[in-house]
Amino acid sequence: MPSKKVKTACVASICGAFVNFALAFIKIYIGLAASSVSIMSDGINNIGDVLGCSAAAAGIAVSEKKPSWRYPFGYGRIEYIAAMFISAVIVIVGGVFLWQSIDRLFFHPPVAFSPMYCYIIA
Repeated sequence: MPSKKVKTACVASICGAFVNFALAFIKIYIGLAASSVSIMSDGINNIGDVLGCSAAAAGIAVSEKKPSWRYPFGYGRIEYIAAMFISAVIVIVGGVFLWQSIDRLFFHPPVAFSPMYCYIIA
């Protein structure tokens, strides 16, 4: 039976994931509507935060398991594997945005600006 401290940490991580997912959805939508790479990359950063919160919740839940004959030192290192996966995804997405930014230096697509986008993001 998990302790109250572990339950609280899992609930906080899951709440953080939901908030970051909502922010990511809004920022990616506005970034696509405005054709802005910087706003889209900020939305993707929020997706990385969602993965981080999810990995934290999973790591907290799994680290509570007792050591077994197969894993005599426990399951505490699962967080490192999740962090490595998340960092690989962020590096790949960063490369894609770098490529898009360089492409936009040579071919200038129109960027739509609306004060409403600023209000929504703020």
